[in-house]
Amino acid sequence: MKTENSKGQIFTSVVVLALFAAAFILATLITPSTLHAQQGGGGGGSGNENSNCPSYTTNVAPSCPSITNGMSLSPMSFCVKLGDDLPDPSWTPPGPGATPGSVVTTITETCSNTVTSSTNNVSYSFGWHYDAPGKPPKPTTAGTVTSPICWGTVTSSDTNDCSPDSSQTPINLGVVTWYVIDPHPNTVAVGYDASVFENAIDGFFSHCPGNFIKDITITVGTEGSKETGQECCPTTGAPDNYAKYSGSVSAKCSVDVVVPGWSWDGGYGGTTPFLYLIDWNATLGPTITLTPGGTIALSGKTTDPDCGSCFTGSLNGSCGLALKLGATASATVQLFESGHWYSVNDTFTVDISGEASTSASAGGQYSTGTDCGTSGLSGATFSIGGVDLTGTAQLTVDGTGFSFTHTFHAWDGWSYP
Repeated sequence: MKTENSKGQIFTSVVVLALFAAAFILATLITPSTLHAQQGGGGGGSGNENSNCPSYTTNVAPSCPSITNGMSLSPMSFCVKLGDDLPDPSWTPPGPGATPGSVVTTITETCSNTVTSSTNNVSYSFGWHYDAPGKPPKPTTAGTVTSPICWGTVTSSDTNDCSPDSSQTPINLGVVTWYVIDPHPNTVAVGYDASVFENAIDGFFSHCPGNFIKDITITVGTEGSKETGQECCPTTGAPDNYAKYSGSVSAKCSVDVVVPGWSWDGGYGGTTPFLYLIDWNATLGPTITLTPGGTIALSGKTTDPDCGSCFTGSLNGSCGLALKLGATASATVQLFESGHWYSVNDTFTVDISGEASTSASAGGQYSTGTDCGTSGLSGATFSIGGVDLTGTAQLTVDGTGFSFTHTFHAWDGWSYP
């Protein structure tokens, strides 16, 4: 019995030792990785296990955009016709701008010392708006309309790391002013007394010798107007009051000038076989016909306040000339019978004439002022018309006429420019 108990104790001890050996071998295989993890996490500490791994450290490095061109609007005043929409200003060229920016984010895994990074591009955008209650509606009457304050704003694409500060947004850009004008002018006719011009022309020809002037016909026409209203001054953008004046005088005359020629009158009577009487006359001489005419026109514009003025005067004139050389002969025959004279015929007439005609014209205008475009003399013209020769012969017996006319074009004329 004693021997059997000793064998059992020896077997038990062998089993226990085998278990300890297996545990030692297993511990040897596991311990290096565990120690490595403790050293990486603890950074060379005591070697005990670090339960904080993995661990991350984040670093953000912003480089925000920089504003290079400030915000401003133009124009800040407008001249608008009543009924038109109110225009908005726009950015003053070249407009607001900013350099590009970026945000670099770095993440470090502290246990393994692994570093990763990312870059986010950042930009600024610009805008503006009217303060409440907003842009005024389209006006219904003429006058001045003013907007609320215009605010300029800057918006960032990254509001967390590169948000603009209060000195950059919002910015007071001022107020907009609209000058609303009534585009409908007031026009009135201005009359001139035409008889003043007619009397002046008639007085001029009255100084000519009376035996030279055969006939004068004078026609004078006048017209004029005055227009007042408002317009937008192109240089200041503000409204101004203007007045436009225009007027013209046109005159046309026809003057027949008789150059002294020759004239014969006579008669002849006989008794065989009965009493008869022949009365005759003949004339030969030139006649000059002048047809002068012209138009004087004046126009002008003034503004208040001064936004330019212009005054223009123009003159266009013409004169026709006809030189006629004519010969006329006429005769009547009467018979005396039973104590009375009887007409055998009415008037026997022969007319022969030759005529040369031409014309001349000239014109131009003169302008002066700050709003004329072109000042000084302009549009000067001069021309001489062609020359036509006309021959006419006419025979009239007892009220019945026979005539012949032929015209020959002798010259085409000349003009400048």
